[in-house]
Amino acid sequence: MALVREDDEGIYVISGGVTARPGAVRGYGHAYRMDDGGLVKGDKVNASHVGGTPMVRLKLPDGTVTRWFCQDSRRPDELMDPDPDATWSQEGVRTFPPNDGSPAESVPHTVRAIAGSDILKEIGL
Repeated sequence: MALVREDDEGIYVISGGVTARPGAVRGYGHAYRMDDGGLVKGDKVNASHVGGTPMVRLKLPDGTVTRWFCQDSRRPDELMDPDPDATWSQEGVRTFPPNDGSPAESVPHTVRAIAGSDILKEIGL
């Protein structure tokens, strides 16, 4: 368990020896939920550093997941506004509306080529 702490910059957790804070970051915010998850100073959450990435994965009390970006000197320049229309899976991965009316999926859309078409010809190359 990690304790949610607060300083002059806002809330943060320490997990795996790194300090992480909420906020959507370019390169990750489009694909992962990176909000504060409604956490406040003093809350305890399951947190783990995600090896090979600059993120800490937090399992919130309601069972959902959000990710916080590890604090470093680049972070303020990479903050971005979250997409207000985004929806997230239980695991904090962005879901996309299906094209065929089936339940939402947690993978990017796949665009399939039309059989017999020549895309280069279609775009004039």
